[in-house]
Amino acid sequence: MQTSKINICNKALSLLGITRFISALTEFSEEAKICNLFYADSVRKCLCMYDWKFARVDRALQLIEVDEAYKLPNYSYYYVYPFDCLKERLLHSEGVEK
Repeated sequence: MQTSKINICNKALSLLGITRFISALTEFSEEAKICNLFYADSVRKCLCMYDWKFARVDRALQLIEVDEAYKLPNYSYYYVYPFDCLKERLLHSEGVEK
């Protein structure tokens, strides 16, 4: 069973004791404004709290060159942090068993 954003928002409103529910996130109600304000951050926080299998991605990181002035001691390699990564769970070298 798939739960919609609207259902999640209405359940959250219910838990807060609010009895007026929304039918769309685009409606001009205080309830919809509150849901829009908190929904995305709440989803991100929930995804970071646990290592959900559906949210895992395994990918190679992009190696970058860093100017000597910005290099940190004891670090030889620098990588671009993936723009869509919410939380890193495991880093491993290529060819090493995960």
